[in-house]
Amino acid sequence: MNKSKIAFTEDILLQASTNLSVDKKIVEDVYSSIVAYIHHLSTNTDTVAIFVPNLGTMYMKASYISKMIEKYKGKNLSKYEIYKNKIKNISNHANAYISDSKFHKKSRHFDKNKLNNYYYNNGKSITEIEEFQNKL
Repeated sequence: MNKSKIAFTEDILLQASTNLSVDKKIVEDVYSSIVAYIHHLSTNTDTVAIFVPNLGTMYMKASYISKMIEKYKGKNLSKYEIYKNKIKNISNHANAYISDSKFHKKSRHFDKNKLNNYYYNNGKSITEIEEFQNKL
């Protein structure tokens, strides 16, 4: 366990293992499998949104896909085709989304990315994050 009051992945896996009375290695394997599968879906298929129960939906941003298309153009044909199919799926989705009159805002695939770094802290200091977690 880390000395910080902030729960990191290792801490959460240990707590889940304890709460479920399951060997920590099994919990780690399940966690690793889920992360690997999400990575596979996002990099090797034309999937553009992934629903994770009890967490929500992760949307692949059109701007990110465009960057990947440029990155793989002429270098890696299979990855290039995957990302071309992703942008095609988003375009089809956006056209259907916009034509449906009950929706008044744009698709989440076109939202501006609010994260400047990998670790999202919502502008909170470590102390504020610790206080937030302690309230939970």
